[in-house]
Amino acid sequence: MINKWPFWLVVVVALVGILAYRKSIPSETVESPSPKKIAFVTGGSGDYWQYAVAGAEAAAKERGIELDVRLLETPESLQEQMQVLSALGTTNADAIAVSPLDESSQVSVINSLATLKPVVTFDSDAPQSTRHGHVGTSNFSAGLMAGTLVKTAIPEGGEVVVLMANTTKSNMQERKEGFQTRIAESPNPDESAVDPRFKVIAFLTDDGDSDKCKQLLNGAINDHPDLACVVAMNSRQGPIVASVLKEQDKVGKIKAITFDTPEETLVAVEEGVVFATIAQDPYKYGYEAISMLDQLCRGDENSLPVVGRGAIHVSVEPIKQGDVEEFRKLEIAPLRLLTLALLLGLVPPTAVGGPLRVVHPTCEFAVDPSGVDSRSPRLSWQVESGERGARQTAWQIIVASRPEMLAKGLGDLWDSGKQKGSETLLHRYEGKPLHSSQKVYWKSRSWNADDEPSDWSPEATFTMGVLDGSDWQAEWIVAPWQTESVMMRRSFPVKAGLKRAIAHVCGLGQFEMSLNGKKSGDHLLAPGWTKYNRTCLYETHDITPLLNEGQNAVGIVLGDGMYHTERRNRFSKFQGTFGPQRAIVQIELEYEDGTIDFVVTDDTWRVAPGPITYNDIFGGEDYDARRESHGWDQPGFDDASWAQAVALVRPKGNLRGQTYSAPSIEAIEICEATEVSRDSDARYVLDLGQNASFMPRIVVTGPKGSTVRFTHAEVLDDKGHIDRGTCGGNRGPAYWQYTKATDGQEEWFPKFFYAGCRFLQVDLLPAENGGTLPELDEVEGVVVHSTAAPAGDFATSNELINDIRTLVRWAQRSNMVSVLTDCPHREKLGWLEQYHLNGPGVRYEFDANRIFIKGMQDMADSQLDSGLVPNIAPEYVEFPGTFRAAAEWGCAVILVPWQHYQATGDRKLLADYYKTMQRYLEYLSSIADNGIVSEGLGDWYDLGPADRPGHAQLTPPPVTATAFYFRSAEVMAQIAEVLGKDDDAKEYNELAASIRDAWQREFRNEDGTYATGSQCSNSLALVMGLAAEEDREAALRALVEDVESNGNAMTAGDVGFRYLLQALAEGGRSDVIYTMINQSDRPGYGYQLAHGATSLTEAWDANHHASHNHFMLGHITEWFYKDLIGISPDPSAPGYKKILIRPNPVG
Repeated sequence: MINKWPFWLVVVVALVGILAYRKSIPSETVESPSPKKIAFVTGGSGDYWQYAVAGAEAAAKERGIELDVRLLETPESLQEQMQVLSALGTTNADAIAVSPLDESSQVSVINSLATLKPVVTFDSDAPQSTRHGHVGTSNFSAGLMAGTLVKTAIPEGGEVVVLMANTTKSNMQERKEGFQTRIAESPNPDESAVDPRFKVIAFLTDDGDSDKCKQLLNGAINDHPDLACVVAMNSRQGPIVASVLKEQDKVGKIKAITFDTPEETLVAVEEGVVFATIAQDPYKYGYEAISMLDQLCRGDENSLPVVGRGAIHVSVEPIKQGDVEEFRKLEIAPLRLLTLALLLGLVPPTAVGGPLRVVHPTCEFAVDPSGVDSRSPRLSWQVESGERGARQTAWQIIVASRPEMLAKGLGDLWDSGKQKGSETLLHRYEGKPLHSSQKVYWKSRSWNADDEPSDWSPEATFTMGVLDGSDWQAEWIVAPWQTESVMMRRSFPVKAGLKRAIAHVCGLGQFEMSLNGKKSGDHLLAPGWTKYNRTCLYETHDITPLLNEGQNAVGIVLGDGMYHTERRNRFSKFQGTFGPQRAIVQIELEYEDGTIDFVVTDDTWRVAPGPITYNDIFGGEDYDARRESHGWDQPGFDDASWAQAVALVRPKGNLRGQTYSAPSIEAIEICEATEVSRDSDARYVLDLGQNASFMPRIVVTGPKGSTVRFTHAEVLDDKGHIDRGTCGGNRGPAYWQYTKATDGQEEWFPKFFYAGCRFLQVDLLPAENGGTLPELDEVEGVVVHSTAAPAGDFATSNELINDIRTLVRWAQRSNMVSVLTDCPHREKLGWLEQYHLNGPGVRYEFDANRIFIKGMQDMADSQLDSGLVPNIAPEYVEFPGTFRAAAEWGCAVILVPWQHYQATGDRKLLADYYKTMQRYLEYLSSIADNGIVSEGLGDWYDLGPADRPGHAQLTPPPVTATAFYFRSAEVMAQIAEVLGKDDDAKEYNELAASIRDAWQREFRNEDGTYATGSQCSNSLALVMGLAAEEDREAALRALVEDVESNGNAMTAGDVGFRYLLQALAEGGRSDVIYTMINQSDRPGYGYQLAHGATSLTEAWDANHHASHNHFMLGHITEWFYKDLIGISPDPSAPGYKKILIRPNPVG
């Protein structure tokens, strides 16, 4: 897809445009009603006119006006345009805004329309029409600007040549007149003489012929050696001027002023070939056209400046010579891009042009992945260009078995050839059959609209996993006894001529693999958590650099993770087991002569207990360094005393690779620890400065056998002691503990336990009573979480808003592991409502596609025979009643793949899990009573009369459960349509309609509000389309009043708050949202920050009974990006193939 950076620039333009307009609006006296509907007609098909539409939509939304957008796609015949315009005479719109492609031929139609209703034209040039108003900066004013720029470029004066396209056209003639007026103005206002410094030696007309234009300019330069400046009045002439100046070696010697911004001109400006270019602002045109019609319909014409005979014209006084210094201030380095909208105070930035660049190649949403277990993996890339409207028109992929073949452009595995199309995402490999463990090299290129090929993308690779079960030669092995942590090893030889070594490995619950004493890879807490009796994820490592010719050794350390947890003397959320710790390893040694040797797990491997004496995903990790077997994972180690491994009989769970895996968990950054309180020499508290998902790295000295313990907490009590009430501390302790092996300095980093915390209570324990205490030389908090790459950035001038975004983002980061957890300490479970309620916000911040892809397999693996998808996936514990069966949670199985499709254009989840989704919807229908589903949790954690949030207080479960039953049916109909299942789509649409009728029948109130009238109830009605059309105004009004009556604060909780934000934003009341979040006095984001939170808390009031690292209330992120900045995918072109940009700044 097109790189998003240029669109960020467009957002800046749009935001500036709206803010500038608001500052310029005069006070209004409303005498007549505003128009209810405006027809907005504009020509062309590129980004330029999309921005005009975006501006019109923004203005209409502010005023509550319905917009009927009609595009005049550049037609083959003028007659087609005339038909479109003539049809406006019968439109039910109250007013018309139109920008015809050829107004001089269409004046009669516009004049006729103007006799029927108010008509405003914009960015058009025929002054003879009887339109009621015109939006745009006149060509005369543009000529004035060109003259001013000449005086800016050559303040000392000089000879000037002006290139005209065709002086018979009114726009060229008007620009010429404006230019002559400005050039002639004397620098001394007291003198009437013309400015003697500037001499226009020629106005040269090329009659639209580019070759003639070049000839004329070359002649002028040759005939006038002192020529100081050239002005190109037509956009087509800009690139010609730049090329001639280069050819004539006149860059910098002759200053060039051009009009409009074709790609080549922008490059020329950046390079300093062109001094400045004058552009237009279509967003402003669209915005002002709607604003003008609104004022006209309300009889407020006097507030608009009048130019000419009856024509209302948005402009200001012509630019004077005194504005030259202001021009200098407004220059945007390294470009000088001045827009016609500068007359209204705008100078938008733009992107630098150039050929298409193909970047960021990925395979199955990953960069150079290993372990791909799809026979036809899908390849994607991004296309960058600074050119407005640039697009890919064709593409080519070549795939090779060796890098040297790829470098030569030889695709021995697949050469797609040049294929027409704009799609850059998810091209399925269609070459020769791939085999297990194969490494593949590929690259792609794109053609632009001029059919010019780009350079090839950077070289990319992917390595296949194990494609067939029969390709596994390894066996699952276990130890013959139970222990806290099993160590497994095997020695093996490597012959001369090793070309490549690869390992497919899985260790359950968690594992680390090492070869010759060195850890393989940077992954932590591997593999990803799954429903292990259904799916076990293996990893594929390239271990070539870790091996040596001769004897080598491989070692595996196993921990419990989510695979096995039990209640003992430490905290545990639940207990359950999938069996004994187990591992499977297949090492493939590929030699230069083409032979392959295998090293696999079997009963020849040796096993032993290790130094990890306790590990539990909830309770912590203890390490006794005295039990280490030095050199155990290196060749030459004597393992005679170790036991033999045992092959596991009938292992459960299908082995799956990268295609089903989330991004790896790794160390991301370091937080330094600072002591904040001390009870004694043996106990003190460290502050890491940030609540995050941590593992500590320590350096410790002291006697052999002495111990250091770290108990984690999120908050402190009034005495400066840790308070573990927010992370389950009332059900037992949880900590890391390290016991020293020597009297010297030792370093330790845990393997299998992480926790969300900010504070660490340090307990120093002597080796024996009364003995010397150990000392901590260093303590670092290592932030660990998913390596899903950051995708978005957001900042405003309001520091509270910035801090809110950071607050939420830390909670998102802390809970992104191989599942989206609720909290990183007390539960660490994949509660599914977060996947769909917060999924869109997470996607704006991170490239989290693979987390959601994995999540779908987790849901499918956890689905019951009844079709129920439980509240958590993977389901490790069966919670009672509704805590297992809430509709607001389980519907994620339908909503997540739809959101994924909208965000990426990827239909695979829709197709692969269609039956899973059908079964869940059938389950909901089976428990519905006359269309009403009661099995739900309501608006979980809303703010009501109780002393603290928890169970829903303001919105009962049937309201929310049935709403999501409706939404599930509605989305299933859309999914069926995408997949071409028309009969299913019809069935689901009918089901959705019946549920909507039931919801209205059960919950509609006489005043047009719904259910309890809570923020959640009315928001769901508005956003989901459950409200009757005639009720929408009353429901929105009640919603706003509810927020205001609560002190401009939210009461909606986990389920309702996202819909509260959407209802207000879609209703044009983002100002209410801003007021709601821009305060710290009432429970909410600012309140949490004011009370010391550094990551989002579970409860709005940040009480110490609930988690302080919980992203479930983080829906504001979606509003920041989608509604405030206004960036979202066009539903008609998923995957951001088309981008909707609708900024709505507030505050």
